[in-house]
Amino acid sequence: MFHPMAWSSGRRGQSSVEVMIALALFVLLTMAAFTLFGTALSQDALSRQRQAAQNLAQEGQEAARQIRNTDWDALAVGTHGLVLNGNVWSFSGSEDVQDGIYHRSVVVIAVGDDAREVVVTVQWTSAGGGNAVASATSRLTHWQGLPLPLASNCRSTFSATGDWSNPVVLGSADIGSGNQGTDIAVKLPYAFVSGVAASASKPDLFVFDVSNPAAPTLVTSVDIGSGGINSLSLSGNTLYAASPNDGKELIVFDVTTPTSTASIGSVNMSGSANALSVLASDGWVAVGRAEGSSSEIVIYSVSNPASPVVEASYGISGDINDFAVSATNLYAVSESASQDITTIDMTDPANPSLVGSFDLHDGLADISIAFQDPNTIFTGNVDGKIIVLDSTNPTDMTIVDEYNTQGNVNDILCVVNNLIFAGTTNSNKEFQILNISDLLNITEYASLNFPQMATGVDFADNNIYVSVRSNDALRILTSTP
Repeated sequence: MFHPMAWSSGRRGQSSVEVMIALALFVLLTMAAFTLFGTALSQDALSRQRQAAQNLAQEGQEAARQIRNTDWDALAVGTHGLVLNGNVWSFSGSEDVQDGIYHRSVVVIAVGDDAREVVVTVQWTSAGGGNAVASATSRLTHWQGLPLPLASNCRSTFSATGDWSNPVVLGSADIGSGNQGTDIAVKLPYAFVSGVAASASKPDLFVFDVSNPAAPTLVTSVDIGSGGINSLSLSGNTLYAASPNDGKELIVFDVTTPTSTASIGSVNMSGSANALSVLASDGWVAVGRAEGSSSEIVIYSVSNPASPVVEASYGISGDINDFAVSATNLYAVSESASQDITTIDMTDPANPSLVGSFDLHDGLADISIAFQDPNTIFTGNVDGKIIVLDSTNPTDMTIVDEYNTQGNVNDILCVVNNLIFAGTTNSNKEFQILNISDLLNITEYASLNFPQMATGVDFADNNIYVSVRSNDALRILTSTP
């Protein structure tokens, strides 16, 4: 029999249980939400702490670099803290503490007489209560004490360190709309970039402060008039430029104070052929010109840089696109079908002597060259090939091997540690690094894709400086630690 009161009592009991279950679920869900929220806040705090610590580690590297630039001896071996007075960093104590929790130390380790490894370590107690560490490592060289390497040549005194199989872009800089980078020369802490532009009113030489490679700063620029500049070469405090300008194919700049770079002289070479290449060394300068002039190679004495004096000249049937130099010889590459490599004895710079020419028998224009002690030459051509030669006999060189970069080889630079850095027109690999540890089996080590072709390459302080044929003309690269 149905009893309404009994049903009502049972229903009330069931409702009470449901309410209790609902409340329990609500409490559990609320606790889970608070736990997730708390975890998210904790993770966010940890992330912010890690980023702050990494920033402090990078700041420590920049401080060490500034100390090196100011006084090499101040970059003393040992463990240091940092102190900032105005805009000047210095070492103080064995660590510094930032924001009350970050303990930063800079460890400087000697690597030979002219290099230091710098390890910046930041330690702190994390928001989660555990110990945490961030660090950054670099290698700094005493660039003021090292000989300035020649343009378009191998750096026999400079060593590339770190992992160059994974290069990274540190920074870049713009030379303005309508300009295109053509070459680069580095004298730390400055980089000189040349350019050409459609308008004669635009600058042609750009000077960047690269003391912070991640943020190059334009400090001055120079307008040479029409034509622009094709090539650069540094010798001491003098910068030489090869130009298409018909009134001053060779231009000389005083760069004693790079921020006040100024032209101190020029040469109006005979005829109207453009100057394409230049190399300066030990009181003399060689200029290469386009075919059609009476002499495609002209050598000047620059004992007085403001007034170059012709020492010798040579007619070659082709554009002279690049130079390299050994202890005794000057090497020039051309677009000649039969005089690919011309050798000139520079033992007595006042009396240069033509040794002869070598024919590669490939019928291709050669556009770049580099020399590596004791007798290896690398040439790059318009067919994308880097050709390795034994130059023991300059008039009868031996081809050792070749490597195809799949693009015009605009510039070649090699350093110890068996690496070549090449600027090319390969649309996917404008910058290429090659392993030359085995000259009979050259292999690609790494590459980078730029928006335009790479035109010039230079090396200093384990950084690669590249000029690019676009207004975004300066790229600074380095290895990973």
